[in-house]
Amino acid sequence: MPLADALASRSRLALVRALANAPGSSAFELASATRLHVNTVRAHLADLESGGAVERGAERTGGPGRPTVRYRLRESTVPRGDELLGLAALLGETLTSIAPKAQHVRRAGMEWGRRWSRQSPGREAEGVLQGAFERLGFGARVEEGRLRLRGCPCPLVAEADPALVCGLADAVADGILEATPLRVGRREHDPASRRCTVTLERRSEPPAPAKRQPRRR
Repeated sequence: MPLADALASRSRLALVRALANAPGSSAFELASATRLHVNTVRAHLADLESGGAVERGAERTGGPGRPTVRYRLRESTVPRGDELLGLAALLGETLTSIAPKAQHVRRAGMEWGRRWSRQSPGREAEGVLQGAFERLGFGARVEEGRLRLRGCPCPLVAEADPALVCGLADAVADGILEATPLRVGRREHDPASRRCTVTLERRSEPPAPAKRQPRRR
């Protein structure tokens, strides 16, 4: 099973989170942490192991009986910068609890996208767009006129309301493309499977000049 598919399940994702918090846990300990049946945990661990996300090791206690099998995340499973994921999740939960107005979230995302675009003058819009979403922790690829996102961090950052982060990502894409010949067309979000697709369209009219936020004094 490919790693992206192995992590698409909510239950397997819960196991990955539990292992990130408590490396070297046994199947019984993971069952207790995730409130899943131990047989379900073992099945999911097998999928994660075949997907290259988890590795197992035996702990011998010196007593009778079989050694305890313990599991850890492989180093390649934890993306660079993942040490900030806990903080990002805290900020996401805080943002969700504040319940900001949609226009405020959109304004913040648009301005981030504009700033990112200004840092890459002369580059093709598709490359700038892909690079931005990779920087934000998405598995991103532009192909056949679409931006395809996999392993989206939305449910990791804001588990209670992943759509909030999806809306922020939409605004980022709009901000990046604001002054380019491209614009965002159809958007398809699937937080449960952590996959999204954005259709890129050519503008029928020249883009409007990018807006700049006034500097604070």
